[in-house]
Amino acid sequence: MKKNYYIILLLALTVIISVYFAPFLLHLKDIEYRMYLSEKLNSLGLKGIIALISFFALQLAIPFLPGEPLEIISGAIYGPILGLLYAQIGIFIGSYIVISLIRGLNLKVKKINKYKWLRNILDDPKRLNITVFSITLIPGFPKDIIPFFVSQTIMKKKDYFLINFIARIPSILSSTLIGSSLFHGNIWLGIFIFIIEFIIGILGLIFNKKIVQILTKKHRKEKSSNTKVERMESMSEIKCSALKCGYNENNTCHKKNIKVEGLFSRSKLGTFCQSFRNPIDETLFKEEMADEMSLDEHKVKIGCTANYCIYNKDNYCKASKITVGQKNAKYRSETQCDSFELK
Repeated sequence: MKKNYYIILLLALTVIISVYFAPFLLHLKDIEYRMYLSEKLNSLGLKGIIALISFFALQLAIPFLPGEPLEIISGAIYGPILGLLYAQIGIFIGSYIVISLIRGLNLKVKKINKYKWLRNILDDPKRLNITVFSITLIPGFPKDIIPFFVSQTIMKKKDYFLINFIARIPSILSSTLIGSSLFHGNIWLGIFIFIIEFIIGILGLIFNKKIVQILTKKHRKEKSSNTKVERMESMSEIKCSALKCGYNENNTCHKKNIKVEGLFSRSKLGTFCQSFRNPIDETLFKEEMADEMSLDEHKVKIGCTANYCIYNKDNYCKASKITVGQKNAKYRSETQCDSFELK
């Protein structure tokens, strides 16, 4: 239902913008007016370029503002190629600011659960780059929200900037071509490109989720077939310990000083564990390993789940609502486990 409202809103904005700029487009038929406008815009020089780039960066920081009008204006003033270049520079600056601020201040995107299907894809390290490239190419997909999601993942900024630069070229170039065509009097060519882009954009907007699901379907099958083997190997080999580890909802440690140790804990990429432990004394570690061997039956029988679990250095859950289940986790005392699963 919300998607229908979004499509209706997009159509309404398109009609309003078209009506508003209609007089401007009609004036572009006049050669003298185009010459006058060209001289006026070129007189701005470097200030005009800086202003345009700044607008692109600002537009990306407010992701639900449409960027196509700016791209069309950029193409009209500076041509399709330079218009594309200035747009990419502005988008790069805006993306860099968004990702750096969110990661630097350790902020959480409040409405990220609204796009849970996208978040689940972006959290998959094996498909992260390919998926981001694919959804950036999808016409009609709100591309400017992607930096906000990328900031919550392990994706490197340089990888995202390269992917974003390449994947955005088709959509930006088509918009700058529209602007350039209109400015040089090729009204019908500009209108034709606009109609084609608009139709593709609407189709992409309607089917973007299905497209992403198709793109990731093969990976999900491969992942499900290998899950059991991977879990058995990792549970028998890897344990993680961390210094001042900051937990999030996925038990991901964002600190750098991580140590990988010996036994009975699932790990992903070395710094993504089912549970984290602070570095402990070697003697104590050996004693605990002996305890683990003597409590082997508990490891396969007992696990803990908790509502609103608060972790401390020993992974002790202080929440009152504790449930003892049948998942693979070592049981220490009534409400203390090696790992907790939030309900």
